[in-house]
Amino acid sequence: MTTAAPLLLEAAIRKACPGVECLRDKCVFDPNRKWRFDLAWPAAMVAVEIHGSVWARGRHTRGGGFIRDREKMNAAGRLGWCVLEFSTDVLEREWGRCVDEITDCIQARLLTTTQKENPHGTPDR
Repeated sequence: MTTAAPLLLEAAIRKACPGVECLRDKCVFDPNRKWRFDLAWPAAMVAVEIHGSVWARGRHTRGGGFIRDREKMNAAGRLGWCVLEFSTDVLEREWGRCVDEITDCIQARLLTTTQKENPHGTPDR
């Protein structure tokens, strides 16, 4: 499930959260650094990062790459993003749980946004 993972996740979440737009490798959340997410649902401010090669000393597990990833995730958090991170092996072993976790996060954040916009549950006029 290497390069197909983002596409498969996008399809699974689209089915669980119809009408919520997903951006795949296009959501630049910091224009100065040009950081982008593997997958993002901007309306809910939820993003997913998929880390491969975690057992082969890939970019995400070596010192410099790990430090830069923490800087990126901290910046995303300061801007209000909820970033869920998965390794490719976890996605392969626990696909259903990962999809449920992402779906739950998107739905909860959309609900929170709706409640903030309309705190008393009265119809918008």
